[in-house]
Amino acid sequence: MPLENHAHFIAFSLSFLTFMGVIRVRNANPSGHTSLFVGLLLIGLAVWTLNSFEVMKIFFTLLRDVKKLDSEQFQIASQAISLWTVILPAVMASIGANFISSWALYEKSPNPEAEHLEAIAKHLKFLERQQSETRNAEL
Repeated sequence: MPLENHAHFIAFSLSFLTFMGVIRVRNANPSGHTSLFVGLLLIGLAVWTLNSFEVMKIFFTLLRDVKKLDSEQFQIASQAISLWTVILPAVMASIGANFISSWALYEKSPNPEAEHLEAIAKHLKFLERQQSETRNAEL
C-alpha cells in the first residue's frame, strides 16, 4: 500500500470521529455538558492530529534518507500529508471552538421548556387583547 494512503486513511478516520461528534451534539441541549465535552475533545483531537501528521512527515523523511523510499514516492506522500496537516486540524478545532462557545453563550435557565410555554402564553394573551380591541372598535 502506498504511503500516502496511510495519510488519507488516518485523515478520513479522524474526519469520521469529528462527524460523529457533530452528530452527537446536534440534538443535545447547548447548555448541557455534552457541547463542552465534545468541543474540548475535538480541540484536543485537532492538536493530536497536527502532531501525528508532523511525525508522519518526519517518518517519511527518515525512510527517504535510509533509501527505503524513492524521491517520487516521498514527494507524493509529503504532498498528501501537507494537505491534511493544514486543513483537518483547523476544521476540527474550529468546530470544537464553536461547540464550546455555544455552551458558554447559551442562556442557562433552570427549565427552558417552562420559559418557552410562558412566552407562548404571553403571545396568546396579546393576540386575544388585539382581537377583543378589534371587535370593540367594530361595534
